[in-house]
Amino acid sequence: MTITATEELPELRAALRDSTATYATQPTPGAAHELGQILGTAKLLGRQLMPWQVQVARVASEKRADDPRRYRYPIVVLTVPRQSGKTTLMRTVLAQRALRSRNRIAFYTAQTGKDATARWLDLVKDIENGPLSQYVTKRIAAGSQALTFPTGSTISPFAPTAKSLHGYTPHDVMLDEIFAHDEAAGNDLMGAIRPAQLTLPDKQLWLVSTAGTADSVFMKSWVDQGRLAVGDSGAGIAYFEWSLADGLDAYDPENWKFHPAVGHTITLQDLADDADSQTQGEWLRAYMNRWTSTSEAVMDLAKWDALAAGELLPVAWSEVTVAYEVAHDRSCSAIYACWQDKASGKPALKLVQQGAGAEWLAPAVAKLYVECRPKAIGADDGGPTKAVTDQLRKLPNARSGGNGVPVETLTARDFATASVQYMAHVEDGTMLHDGDPGHRAAVESVATRPMGDSRVFSRRHSRGPIPELVAAAVALRLHEQAPAAMPAPAIYMGRGSR
Repeated sequence: MTITATEELPELRAALRDSTATYATQPTPGAAHELGQILGTAKLLGRQLMPWQVQVARVASEKRADDPRRYRYPIVVLTVPRQSGKTTLMRTVLAQRALRSRNRIAFYTAQTGKDATARWLDLVKDIENGPLSQYVTKRIAAGSQALTFPTGSTISPFAPTAKSLHGYTPHDVMLDEIFAHDEAAGNDLMGAIRPAQLTLPDKQLWLVSTAGTADSVFMKSWVDQGRLAVGDSGAGIAYFEWSLADGLDAYDPENWKFHPAVGHTITLQDLADDADSQTQGEWLRAYMNRWTSTSEAVMDLAKWDALAAGELLPVAWSEVTVAYEVAHDRSCSAIYACWQDKASGKPALKLVQQGAGAEWLAPAVAKLYVECRPKAIGADDGGPTKAVTDQLRKLPNARSGGNGVPVETLTARDFATASVQYMAHVEDGTMLHDGDPGHRAAVESVATRPMGDSRVFSRRHSRGPIPELVAAAVALRLHEQAPAAMPAPAIYMGRGSR
């Protein structure tokens, strides 16, 4: 059974009224469609479709007026953020068509054959837990997995290779997470699917995914085609995209309301919890549905490389500021030094020491304090580094006895300034550094987070540890801010002295 737009369901009117889609092919007035059947199937599977799913289902199931056997859009391209419920929609549509049509063949795949089977088993569970369980049979033997409906229609998972569909003529093929397929693999799949569907009037291919990276050339070509097809009902492609709008802060919860599942199956707090555990690149790609590059450098690496000075001219330790940092996961630590290069007049940065873990850090800094006597020693007052600072301030040594090592710490505002200053020096070419590979890797991996009007280096959201960068930025900040005199060392006369 199909219904026309004159009988539109209230679910669709609500979905269109409240839609937050960035791009969306609009319903064709008067077109016959299968939304009512899809909603009914969702209930049989124990699901209730969200408004965005209703919106997509309505348009994707439209029929052509000149040939009602055919879908208006033979290709559906859908890109939504993680946790939106895209596989629920795909499973529901496949089940609806299997119930409606006789001997319909459908295939579903994802990043790998294993992923495809896992998602197919989710559909198996929905069926087994509902009223369809007594009517649908399953075969779970590897290589011949299938759900068979009373109509003779089947739904099967398949590995995302061209050979997997050899010999089949599938009415429906759904490719999930296509961002994971490179151009060659994607083209191979299309080369197998399109000819296999050629003779079927009621065929449809779904291409579904979260956003990709610069390597996702196959997906990007379909996104570009889909965006152009919006508003062109004759293009043969229905396109839908929910993504964070350009220019908005990806870490501001007020900007997350575009996510089509917010207020339905997830909350803003759920997203906030996930934001703390993701790198910036993965957060942008998977949760904000924004395209990212394979190199997500906050700073221009070419400009950073150009500032490498090779051998830096040494100066007296009394002119040097020193800073240290522990990686967010305590996997490594670093000490950096900064001074004014006399030849160029620019601040110079040089690695003093780097090593695994953090146990070595306090003794190494204390040794510098005692033997080298730099102008200042400092650190950002946060994360695992704070524990090292507390240790140093209590650490007896040959210079100050039981008074510990005096350390200047940066407040959150100071650290924001340090981050901005470092990035400005790179952009303007107004500093020098020793080109240390660990420092460069940190610059390449670093992510930032907002703090007021500034962008601050974020240990948590970076794609790798960044202790060299943070230590260098803090040393640079200590060097450039108004010098705070280090406390005069106490005179240590040995045990029993006063």
